[in-house]
Parts: sequence; structure tokens; C-alpha cells
Amino acid sequence: MGLGPFDSLIFPVVAIIQRVDMVATEAAAGYNHRFREPVLTDSGTDGIGESTVVLGAEIEIPCQVENSRHEDLSPGQGGDLPETSIILTMSRTDLKALSLIGTDGRVGLRPGADRLIRIENEIGEKLRTFNRPPGGLYLTEAKPADAYLGNTANFILATFEDRPRGPKA
Repeated sequence: MGLGPFDSLIFPVVAIIQRVDMVATEAAAGYNHRFREPVLTDSGTDGIGESTVVLGAEIEIPCQVENSRHEDLSPGQGGDLPETSIILTMSRTDLKALSLIGTDGRVGLRPGADRLIRIENEIGEKLRTFNRPPGGLYLTEAKPADAYLGNTANFILATFEDRPRGPKA
């Protein structure tokens, strides 16, 4: 991969993340600034709106998978709702090599705009793919692994979750 050795992670894998290209999405009239969310546009005759979000190139980030929830069921008004959540530990050194750490030391991952598409092993074999919601799991939080060290912590915990498919009971 060219990112250097995986010496800081115990069980390394590679997270494939895609970022929302805000400039291209806005140019396609696909973003509502008032509600801060993508616009749904009906491109056919079925009356169902499709997202006009434009995703950028895939980014390969070395990481380690922590505890996760895979399609746990929660009660909903229309039946059970599956929920998926995954926490990835990322090395600050690897994020710097990918230009995902700013000059001020802050993590450049963007909640709501970065999506986890799949996880691969070190040689590129797919271990897990995230299809739901379409476009992968959404980054909901990226924080230092040690709250006391702040922007100088060696590891970053990134939480990716799906979005609920209906109201909970």
C-alpha cells in the first residue's frame, strides 16, 4: 500500500472510506444549505427521489476494528429495525501520511460526510462490505483515544453507524 509498516496496530486491516465531494454535490444542485443535507431528486417517473450526492475517490486507511454491532434489531413502529455500528482505531501517523491531520493537529475526518464502504485485509481481499444505507456507514464521531492528550493522542477512534430506517417505538 505504500503507507509504511503496520507496526502501531495489533490486528491491522484497511478501511476503505469515501468522502462526500461538497463542491461537486453543490454544483449538481444536490445540497440544501438550510437543512444541511443532500437533496433528493426524482430522475425517473417512479416518484421516488434519489440522492444527488457526489462521492470522491476511495481512501485506504490502516486501522483496527474494535467492538461493533452488526444488524442488531431494535423495535420500531413498523417492525424491527437493524442497526449497525463499528468503531475503528486509526494511527495518527497513518492519518498524517494521508493528509487527514490538519496543521493544528485536528483530525480531518468529517462526521456525516465520510462513509465507510468496506474493510479489507493487508493484501486487498474484502473482509466486510457495508451496503446499508446505500453508500456505506456514516462517520458519526472521530475522537482521540485518550481524552487527556487531546490533539496529541497516538490513536483516533472513529465511529461509523448506519442511519435509522424508520421511527423507533
